[in-house]
Amino acid sequence: MNILFYSAELAPYHIACLAALAKGGTCKISVAQAKIKPPHGYDESAHKKYGINVYQGPELSWKWGCKQIEQGSFDLVFAHGYYEPDVRKIISAAKRAKVPLVMKIDNTAYDKKRFWLSDKLKSIYINHYADYVMVPGERGTEYIQSLGFPRARIWRGLFGIDVNFYASEAEKYRLAAAEVRKKLNLPENYFLHCGWINSIKNVSNLVKGYEKYRKQVENPWGLIMLGKGNLESRIKEMNVGGVELRGFVQLNDLPAYYGTASWFCIVSNSDPWPLALLEAVASGLPSIVSWKCGNSVELIREGWNGLLCNPSDPESITDCMVIAHNDKIMRATALAQNIYLASCYSAKAWAQKVDYYLSKINN
Repeated sequence: MNILFYSAELAPYHIACLAALAKGGTCKISVAQAKIKPPHGYDESAHKKYGINVYQGPELSWKWGCKQIEQGSFDLVFAHGYYEPDVRKIISAAKRAKVPLVMKIDNTAYDKKRFWLSDKLKSIYINHYADYVMVPGERGTEYIQSLGFPRARIWRGLFGIDVNFYASEAEKYRLAAAEVRKKLNLPENYFLHCGWINSIKNVSNLVKGYEKYRKQVENPWGLIMLGKGNLESRIKEMNVGGVELRGFVQLNDLPAYYGTASWFCIVSNSDPWPLALLEAVASGLPSIVSWKCGNSVELIREGWNGLLCNPSDPESITDCMVIAHNDKIMRATALAQNIYLASCYSAKAWAQKVDYYLSKINN
């Protein structure tokens, strides 16, 4: 089976998953990316690490893709990011050519305020164009099903990462923690946030909650924030002691932070299935997580390997931080057991799931 994967974004996790499918799967894959603005800040390290070739021909990627679809080069098309015009062109080409389409959608009922009319239009679009929909987990399944799409044609397991990379690299840095902290100028204990510094990630409430936490404990931990976004200046203006903005960190540098952090924090107002949480879990970190994060369902067992907070209430975030500060049991449990939760969402597991769903089509 020849498959086209066309995406508005090719992050390191996409590359790792596609490489696993190409290596161990039963199909031949082609990969192309829409031209989007603004581009994400990923470097080429993931492409080099996993050896995936992305279309770089003379034509615009969508023109090349549409032409190949119309010529019958593909038996199946995966399309991710249907809000992008280039992706919609690929979707339309697959419909015209009667090539089965898998629409990859990560939305849930909680990731943003929902309106009846927009959901109705989305329902019409998805049901008209998609033969199958691939979603991250249970919340995504429930949402797509609520739009009238048959559950039998909803595939779970949209996301995967190189779990072994994060687990092994984080452990390597954990074993050399004193040296790493000195080199990177890190505190002995710290909360780690990794993601966009914007309102969706709820960073203002995170810092507010952290500020109150500092007043309730002795020897408060630091808060290291990785990423970029339009609220960086706002966080700096808040001038809360212990908070450090470290900017965007590339794939190969992330495990040093995952390996030396004490707890991970992601308190998003809306977040369908944040990959940073999966990375943290794979790295053995206990986590403070907004209940609105879609993968809190799959990855967090409250009181066992993490804590759930109400993202709209800084006091809830504070309470979780105080509990984390005084905890030893969840930290030990997460370090020993998180790998079992994360391994279900490894790149290899993703490829295995895709192969399974493809076998159902063929039968």
